[in-house]
Amino acid sequence: MKTPQEIGLPELLDLADNGKFKQMTIDGKKQLVFVNVSDISGWKAIAIIDEMELTGRIEEIMTPIFITCFIMLTLILASIFLLTKKYVIEPVSGLTEGVMALANGDLEYRVAIGKNNEFGILAAAFNDMASKLKANFKEIRQQNQMILWNISKQKEIEKQIARLDQLNIIGEMAAGIAHEVRNPMTTVRGFLQMLSKKEYHSPHSHYYSLMIEELDRANEIITEFLSLAKNKAVNLRYLNLNHIINAIVPLIQADATVSNKVITLELSEIPDLLIDEKEIRQIILNMVRNGLEAMQEKGEIKVRTYCEANQVVMEIADQGPGIKAEMLKNIGIPFQTTKDSGTGLGLAVCYSIAARHNAKISVSTGVTGTQFFVKFEMDQDS
Repeated sequence: MKTPQEIGLPELLDLADNGKFKQMTIDGKKQLVFVNVSDISGWKAIAIIDEMELTGRIEEIMTPIFITCFIMLTLILASIFLLTKKYVIEPVSGLTEGVMALANGDLEYRVAIGKNNEFGILAAAFNDMASKLKANFKEIRQQNQMILWNISKQKEIEKQIARLDQLNIIGEMAAGIAHEVRNPMTTVRGFLQMLSKKEYHSPHSHYYSLMIEELDRANEIITEFLSLAKNKAVNLRYLNLNHIINAIVPLIQADATVSNKVITLELSEIPDLLIDEKEIRQIILNMVRNGLEAMQEKGEIKVRTYCEANQVVMEIADQGPGIKAEMLKNIGIPFQTTKDSGTGLGLAVCYSIAARHNAKISVSTGVTGTQFFVKFEMDQDS
């Protein structure tokens, strides 16, 4: 075994600083030398350790520490991620989805409210905003519908006013010329009747009858024209609409029977109305006869009366093919007719009569038939 002098320690010891490690090469190996000199005795304590051995031991100690730290750091980061996901990412994602849903028009979407923290308060505020938006949109939609309804109503009123103005103009013109036309017609009719009774005219009597019929038909047309006048005098009395209908049932039933069709009544209890009996009879006859002419054999006309929203409604429904759209918009205008023969004054007269009674006429039509609704305002005392 070598002595300290043989390995050169004395000389190396002089190079080492007291209380510090110094790297030295001993026997060709790198060594770490630590020298500590006693202040009392002057003795030197020398510690020598192989650098490679020290490094290996340090690695043996630090490797588990590094692994442990890595695992702990991974767990900490995972915990931070999970907590962030739960308390930050998920609430933010939920709010983002809610905003996108609202942007796409889904006003029913609501965000789940979590704990009572900032995100919970934000979610509650979002849901409150969504509820208010829904209420506001509903109110706006209702207002838009009301505006559209008002516009439609205004257009309908304007259409009715224009129709009544046309009817009134025609009626006033007819009233102005009726007297001048009827007087010559009456004279001609009288002479035709007289001539038809002469024996030497008997071979041609059928011609006289035809001419008299045509004069009567012209007189009926003039009468219908006069019915269009707005200022035509009416004899208003409190009468029950059902009684008027029942009174003319035999007449309209006879018309239906001739053409192999049926008249059905569904009359509910209704109050009396201030009406002109003759004019109401005219409305019923015109509408029923129009319906009969529109239907094939075995068709049915249904006449109903009932109360609805402070109004008395008379409904006359047929089972005809319906009214075409281009004709429907002009319905009630004089000379507008779908029949090969006719003046187109029947419904125009009905509209004029309804106007004189402060009543409204509406139409519903389809391929299975047409319904006319005549709506009379109830008297407040009824």
